Amino acid sequence: MGEVKMAIEEITHLSDSFPKDAIDLIESPEERGKWLKRYPYTGQEKVEGRIYLVDYYDEKSIETDKILYLALMNRPGLIWKRNVEQEKKRAKEYLYLAFQKCRERIEEEQLASVAEYNEKYSIHYQCEEWLGELCRLLRESRDVEKYEEVKKFITDKQIMVS
Repeated sequence: MGEVKMAIEEITHLSDSFPKDAIDLIESPEERGKWLKRYPYTGQEKVEGRIYLVDYYDEKSIETDKILYLALMNRPGLIWKRNVEQEKKRAKEYLYLAFQKCRERIEEEQLASVAEYNEKYSIHYQCEEWLGELCRLLRESRDVEKYEEVKKFITDKQIMVS
């Protein structure tokens, strides 16, 4: 009986270390938290008279904006310790995740255009700004399947990317 209990505890402990969400495959929650410290405050404690993102945007919009922030922000570090390829990979994965969330929302809500999405849900980043960077990173990494998927979305929605 003691061995079974130990095995269950070990499995439970191992499952705690597995990613709970797609975002955890990109970076750990601790690493994300470190870089989100400068993101506008979205916590529960509010100061009377202050304006917060949650006053204007829903949780899904804020979540997508945070993903874009993690993808696009400049992360300072010593130049001889930087891994440029790893940084590009991380940015590509965050941008692709943001793309999936954006596309899903457009389809769910049957929005007529990306401009309508931008008007309702974009906070700091307009789709045209970051979709071009996603395409560039996918093309550069030779991820043909995802590149074609994103390119088709851009063409179908008649988006002018920068």
